[in-house]
Amino acid sequence: MFHGLSERINGLYLQLDPEEREGQIMAKAKKYMRVHLGEPLTLEDVSRLTYVSRSHLSRLFRKRAGQTFLEYLTDLRIEEARRLLSEPGIKIYELAERLGYRDWKHFSRTFKDRTGYGPADYRANLSVKPAE
Repeated sequence: MFHGLSERINGLYLQLDPEEREGQIMAKAKKYMRVHLGEPLTLEDVSRLTYVSRSHLSRLFRKRAGQTFLEYLTDLRIEEARRLLSEPGIKIYELAERLGYRDWKHFSRTFKDRTGYGPADYRANLSVKPAE
């Protein structure tokens, strides 16, 4: 019974307007990425979740988000890092781990490349004292 229902839903899904379908795929991908920001995320993982190929999802990101999957993911992580840096008590290495970076030095370089400031400098400019 479940298999038949699943096939019916899939059939209806394929009949959607391609633009609407692309929008739904992107919405699902972006939501998953936001929820799982601290986990190692790959294009493969997200393409499996959205039932499209890696290459199709990659093209959708370029077309709809104007950037690659990795650029979009990095921007999400940097945005969250900015928010977390405004909260006292979290150390830079903890923040990096929370955002899915295995190496806090890599996180710091990426943050500086994207914002023009290192995480500690960014925090200092917010007038928030880092945790000791």
